Amino acid sequence: MVEEVKTGSLVIPGDELSIIEAFTPGKNVYEENGKICSATIGIILKDMVKREVSVYPRTRIPVTLERGDIVLAEIIDVKEKFALADIAAKIYPRKTKLLSKSPGVIPISNVKKTYLKNLYGAFLPGDIVKTRVIEVKNGIAILTVSSPDLGVIYGYCEKCRNPVQKEKRMLKCRKCGNVIKNRKISRDYGKSFYV
Repeated sequence: MVEEVKTGSLVIPGDELSIIEAFTPGKNVYEENGKICSATIGIILKDMVKREVSVYPRTRIPVTLERGDIVLAEIIDVKEKFALADIAAKIYPRKTKLLSKSPGVIPISNVKKTYLKNLYGAFLPGDIVKTRVIEVKNGIAILTVSSPDLGVIYGYCEKCRNPVQKEKRMLKCRKCGNVIKNRKISRDYGKSFYV
């Protein structure tokens, strides 16, 4: 028999909250063998009108990536036909949430609408890019930077590794004077995305 758990009580995953005959499962709960159990650490709420039991989390729920999400990533390696990235944050309309680093890949076909022979000039390791998730396969996000608002938002000089500034449609190093023309630059280059 399930012991009575009252609204407002702190529960942990697996705690039995009610029997299925008394309440229906709500948010963050699951049904197992006729019992409703907590799926997360949180506070229980029993809605006596709807006869529903839910748990409201007391811990942060991990942010998951989905098709269409706009994310910030650091380029970690550039190959001829793709770039590897560590996704660090997800951009929402009014805020940015940090993520546990998630792997991402930007295929050459998702960089520009025009033909690219290779990706060696489009990105450099260490570049911070604003990208869109196309799909997630086996925990790896397939990313695109093909629209004007996507691409490098913070980059480094390929010669001296100092930060570069946007000048018209190219990047220029203020330290050594190097001009970078091939980098896939976002129109948001230099913009801050507050966390």
